[in-house]
Amino acid sequence: MKFKILTYGCAMNKADSECIAGIIREKFHCEIEEYFVDEAKNFAPDEENLNSGNNFLIINTCIVKQPTENKILDLMRKIENKRENEKYPNVIVSGCLPAAYPEICGKFKFSFIGTNVSDIDKAIDEAIEGRKFVRIEKQKNKLCIPKFSFNKFISIIPISEGCLGNCSYCSTKLARKNLTSYKEEEITETIKNAVNNNAKEIWLTSQDTGCYGLDTGTNIANLLKKICRIEGKFKVRVGMLNPNFALNFLDDLIEVFKNEKFYRFIHIPVQSGSNKILSDMKRNYCVGDFIKVAEKFKSIDASISTDIIVGFPTETEDDFKATVELIKKIKPDILNVSKFYVRKGTMAEKNIRNRQWKCDTKIAKERSSLISKIFREISGENNKKWLNWEGEILTDEEDDNVLIGRNFAYKKIHIRGDEYNDKMSGKFVRCRIIKAGEILEGEILENFENMRDFENIRTK
Repeated sequence: MKFKILTYGCAMNKADSECIAGIIREKFHCEIEEYFVDEAKNFAPDEENLNSGNNFLIINTCIVKQPTENKILDLMRKIENKRENEKYPNVIVSGCLPAAYPEICGKFKFSFIGTNVSDIDKAIDEAIEGRKFVRIEKQKNKLCIPKFSFNKFISIIPISEGCLGNCSYCSTKLARKNLTSYKEEEITETIKNAVNNNAKEIWLTSQDTGCYGLDTGTNIANLLKKICRIEGKFKVRVGMLNPNFALNFLDDLIEVFKNEKFYRFIHIPVQSGSNKILSDMKRNYCVGDFIKVAEKFKSIDASISTDIIVGFPTETEDDFKATVELIKKIKPDILNVSKFYVRKGTMAEKNIRNRQWKCDTKIAKERSSLISKIFREISGENNKKWLNWEGEILTDEEDDNVLIGRNFAYKKIHIRGDEYNDKMSGKFVRCRIIKAGEILEGEILENFENMRDFENIRTK
């Protein structure tokens, strides 16, 4: 019996896939392969090693963008058309697509579990018996679920599910619902266990880490302070945090991010540089709030990641120009640009259907291309500032025989040289950045964790 997990979307979806993999490994003790779509790994639904009736393909879905949903549905239709072959793998669909739009479950012969990943074992059992399984429920707590990390040095830990927002364009709320925060002691215990099992990098993830604990009488700053006290050498990446919540704990957050256990990296989405558009989006903050948070973090040399949506139905040329000016002012290190897409079940869809708003995909495409070009110039200038930097990095990934590390600001640094990969993955090493163009390239100076291994590598 073999399993393939095809994961679309965000870090939370990836965490869900790791929970699914953990349940499968514990119950079936079998081989699992993961394909994470955003990493552009190749996947074909008719691979030979899946052509068996006892094998499974699990499609963990995302609905943030219409093109992603279209690709998922196209794949599902392609597989459905091949189902006349009895040896084709069993398919289980999980994630936000069935959770937000449960009517999809009646359109395919597959099994569906939504975001309630703990039902995966029941879905598999039913499929083995030749029965379709459908159960769409919200997951109450994922921290008690066994997990298998596909990168043994990175542990993705959900701290909550759902959010407190009601953005006019967002369909994720339909799937993940209102905020449910996990207990601080359960989160810290999960981190301790991960570190004891050789994890060197912890990703804290949720739909919005900024609202963590507001349903249980605590907050994100309190949680991060407790994480600071966990023993061991590891780095923490805090997931997306909306500006309106960051403002509530800004000084405390800045102090926490100065702690060496935390990457000085903050993902604060702005979505638009126009207060009018932010109001139409129901974002619950203004441009000035975003600027205040971003500049406060930049004062401690933190990297800034942000998101924008172009072509929103009410966005004028002046609104778009305001967004461009904001990006030029903040000069973020990472910019995720999305074209507006109409998502079913949202307030934006209702307003467009009622002809109160008008969606123009051509304008969205033009504005996306323009702002992406502007950001490439900003990114190049940002990178030049890192040339000749020296300091500690954590090597946490490999890509086509290139070792990848992250420094204190979560800057991605490529280390070329086959001699490093086997011995140096998952290590804290000293590095110098020797090239700063579209990417940062570095060379290893010394290994803080095991100097003997490093000297052996250098003398071979």
